[in-house]
Amino acid sequence: MKTNYKFIAPCLAFLLASSLANAASTNYTTSGNLESTSTIGCETKNKLNSKLTPADLYSALPICVKKTEYERGVFIFALAGVYAYFDGLRVADKSARQAAKVLTMLSFDSMDKEGQELFKKQINTTLSNDSNRAGICKEINSIGIPQYYPRYMVQHGMKAFQAGEQDNQGLVADFDSKLAWQQALSGYLNCPVM
Repeated sequence: MKTNYKFIAPCLAFLLASSLANAASTNYTTSGNLESTSTIGCETKNKLNSKLTPADLYSALPICVKKTEYERGVFIFALAGVYAYFDGLRVADKSARQAAKVLTMLSFDSMDKEGQELFKKQINTTLSNDSNRAGICKEINSIGIPQYYPRYMVQHGMKAFQAGEQDNQGLVADFDSKLAWQQALSGYLNCPVM
């Protein structure tokens, strides 16, 4: 009896792929990873403050999209991005910096597709206009430098899985917050020096 390898090879490939797809996977996480500490809605600029983390701010974006409050959402998005950029500068573990991308992805994934596309369009329209962006930069600068410990990001990094306490609570030693603030404003939003 002759073996039909043309039939067996695709079947084996299918069975292997099926078993890999059904294989158990383990998701490791640490306490505080991507943690939001304050629940906010689609707030106006005057209700936002420097104690809100990017995890808090990004979680408000789907609410803004659902309410079609895209302009409010753009401001919250910009503030979250500047704060996440700042946190990326002050958190020592470089692997932790991916927290900002994950939070953005989670936020956008929880929006309906049509709302997501309209919101992205509003972000591009608003932030590509120099005058609008300059106004947003000024308002974010007036809210000021973050006044929270970036646990959401520190706990996202690989060092959070290592035994023992992290040096300097996971933050960069001798961190210059004023310089980093200017870097965050210019690096994320292309703001002029304030």
